[in-house]
Amino acid sequence: MSSDLTPAQRLAISRARLVDALRDPLWLILLQRWLQAKARSQARSHAPSPAHKQACDGHRQKP
Repeated sequence: MSSDLTPAQRLAISRARLVDALRDPLWLILLQRWLQAKARSQARSHAPSPAHKQACDGHRQKP
């Protein structure tokens, strides 16, 4: 079927697909969510959790 298309028709289809992708940028939304999750996990790894902090405090109190 695609062999039946002229170069102008293939170009029109490509442009239509591009316009459609730009209208609903799911890939961009997914990329932003991934970057936000990565930033949150890095922030969590740098800040000690309350459970970790309590465990460290408990070890410090023991002689």
